[in-house]
Amino acid sequence: MKQIKIALFTTLVLSLSSFSSAQTTKTPVKKKTVTTTTTKTVTEEPAATPTPEPVVEAEEKTTGEKVQEAADKAADGIQDAAKKVGEQLGQTASVRAQSDMVILGNLAPIDLIVGPKLGLSLGWVQSASRTLELEYVKGSIKAPFIKELGEVSDTRISLMSRSYSARNSFNFTWGVSYMALNGRIGDELLSRLSGGSIPNVEFIGIESVGLTAGIGNRWIFSRGITFGVDWFTWSQPIIVTKKEAKFLDYVSNQNDKDNMQKAIDLISVIPHFSLLKLQFGMTF
Repeated sequence: MKQIKIALFTTLVLSLSSFSSAQTTKTPVKKKTVTTTTTKTVTEEPAATPTPEPVVEAEEKTTGEKVQEAADKAADGIQDAAKKVGEQLGQTASVRAQSDMVILGNLAPIDLIVGPKLGLSLGWVQSASRTLELEYVKGSIKAPFIKELGEVSDTRISLMSRSYSARNSFNFTWGVSYMALNGRIGDELLSRLSGGSIPNVEFIGIESVGLTAGIGNRWIFSRGITFGVDWFTWSQPIIVTKKEAKFLDYVSNQNDKDNMQKAIDLISVIPHFSLLKLQFGMTF
C-alpha cells in the first residue's frame, strides 16, 4: 500500500513537471498587418473677391492731340492710296500689251522757237515695247509785246517711234519732223519800212524737214486713262524746203533788209527744243 502511494506521488510530480515545461515553450505568434487609412480634411477658404479698380474717367483730348490724330489718319490714307496707285502704274506694260490705240492731248509749256504749244497725238500700239505715233503741236505769239513782228506761228508735225523695250513706262522717241514757221508783219515795222505803201503780207515763211528725238515717261491708270511727260525733245531741221521773206522786196532800207535776212537764215537752221511736254488721254 505504501508503495502504491509512492508511485502515485511520483506520477503526479512528473505530470506537473511536464505541464510546466509545456507552458515554458514559446509558441510562434503570427503577426497581423493592420493598414490604417488616415483621412486628412482640408478646409477650403472662400476665394477672395477682387477689389474693383477705381474707374479713371478719360481725359478730353486737347486740340493739338485731335489735330495730330487727324493728320496721322490722313497720312495713312495717303500712303494706302499711293500704294494702290503704285501697284496700278506697275502694270502699265501689261495693259499696253493688250491695247491697240492711244490718243492724247499735248501741252508743251516750254518750246523753242515759239511756245507754249498745244496739240494732239495719235498712236498705234504695236506691242508692249513699241508704239508708232503721229504728233501735231502748234504755238503762236501775237502783238502787242512784239509789235514789230505782228504775229508768229510755229507748227511741228512728227512721225515717231516710241520705244519702251522691256521697261514699264520710261521710253525713247525718235523719228522725223516737219517744221513750219510763219509770221505776218506788224503795223509798226510795215510803216517804218514802206511808209504804209505795202499791204499786210506774210513777212516770213520757213519750212523744213528734220530729225527728232527725246526721252519721257508714260503711265496707264485704270480704265485706260493715260498720263505722260516727254521730259526733253530735240527737233533739228536738216533740209530747208521753203525760205521766203516777201516783205524784203518792199524794203528800201538796206540795213534793215540785211538784218532780217540774217535772222531768217538763222531761224531756218536753229534747233527746236521742247521741255516738260505733258500728255493726257486714253489707251484702248
